[in-house]
Amino acid sequence: MSQKWKPTGERMAPSSRKRFHVLSIAAFLLLLVIIPITVITSLQRQSLRQRAAGSLFITKSGSNLMVNGSPLRLIGYNWHWMGTGCRAPTNTEIDTTFSQIKTASHGNVVRTAFYQSGSNNAAYTDFDRYIAYAKKYGLDIVPMLVNHLTNCEPSTATKTSSWYQSEYKQPNDGYPLSFRDYAIKLARHYANEPTIAFWQLVNEPDAGPCGAVGAQILQSFADDMTTAIKAVDPNHMVDLGVPGGCAGDNSTDYTMIVSGQVDLCDVWHDYGQVATSLPSQIQQRIAICRDLNKPAFAGESGICADSTANGDCSGTVTTTTLNQRATFFDAKLSAGFTAGLAGYIIWSKGSHSVQYDIGSGDPTESVLAKYALGQR
Repeated sequence: MSQKWKPTGERMAPSSRKRFHVLSIAAFLLLLVIIPITVITSLQRQSLRQRAAGSLFITKSGSNLMVNGSPLRLIGYNWHWMGTGCRAPTNTEIDTTFSQIKTASHGNVVRTAFYQSGSNNAAYTDFDRYIAYAKKYGLDIVPMLVNHLTNCEPSTATKTSSWYQSEYKQPNDGYPLSFRDYAIKLARHYANEPTIAFWQLVNEPDAGPCGAVGAQILQSFADDMTTAIKAVDPNHMVDLGVPGGCAGDNSTDYTMIVSGQVDLCDVWHDYGQVATSLPSQIQQRIAICRDLNKPAFAGESGICADSTANGDCSGTVTTTTLNQRATFFDAKLSAGFTAGLAGYIIWSKGSHSVQYDIGSGDPTESVLAKYALGQR
C-alpha cells in the first residue's frame, strides 16, 4: 500500500517522512527541467512567428520573396570576378561599383563568386570586404560557391557527373577542402549575416547523360547540399543554380531537379534570344517553380552593348546601340515580372559599356530603376 498523507493530528513515521522529502526534492528538480524547456519552446515559436512577420533575412511566401515582412523583388547585376581566383577588386572599385548599382539602378543585389580560391584560406577577408560595402549601400549578395566551368577556378576541367555524385565530397579541383566541407564551413561562418541573400551552390551545374538520369544526379546533389548547409545555417535559403544544357533541358527533368530540398529557382541565363522578351522555356520554368511554391529568378541576362534592332552584335558601340539594348532589357524585365519572376540579375556591371558590361550612365541603369521594388 502506498504511503499517503495522514489525517490532522497524526504524525508520519520517520521512514514515511524520509520518503516524502525524497519525493518532494524529485518533484522540484523535475520542475526545474520542465519550466526552462517550456519557456525555450515558447520563445522558439515566438521567434519563428517574428521571422515570418518581419525577418532581416530574405525568406519566401509561396513563390514570392520577402524581407522585413514585405514583398521583395531582386534587381541588380552580376559582378562575377569578386571572390574568385582571378584578380580581386580594390576597395575603390567595390565602392564605386556598389554606389552606381544603388544610386543609378536602384538595385538591391549583386551576384558574385564566393569560390574557395577567394576565401583567403578560410579567413574570408575579401568576402568580408564585399559584405561591408554591400551593407554600406543596402545591397544583398548572392554568392555562387563553385563554378561548373573552369573560369577563375584552379581546375582545368569542366565538372562531370562523377563530381556531382561523389567527388564533391572529396578534396580535389586544386582546393584543400572538399566542396561539401567548404560550403558547410562558409555557411556556418556567415549564418547570422543577413547581407547574404541566399546561397547558390553552383554556377550553371550540369550532369550527363542527358535526361532523367542526369536530372536525378543533380537533384540528389542539391538535396544533400541543401540539407547539409541548413544544418549549420537555418537562416538562409539555398538555390542549386540554373541547370546547364543537358540535365533539365525539358520540363519533366527540370521539375525533378527543383522539386527537392532547394528553396528557390534560378530559371534561366538569357543570352541567345535577345529580341524575344520571354522565351517559352523561361515561362515554363517559372510556372513549374510557382506550382512548387518556390520563387523564380533570372540569375543572368546579357545583351551586347553594340546591339542592333534584330539583336545582333554590330561591332561598334554607339548611343543608338546602347538605347537598343536598354529597350530589349525593358521588354524582358516587363515580361518576366508579369510572368511571375521574383528577381532579375543582369550580366554584368562594368566601368564602361562594352561587350555585355553596363557602365556608368548607360541607359539600361534607368530601366532597372524602373522595376525596383522592395528595399532594405
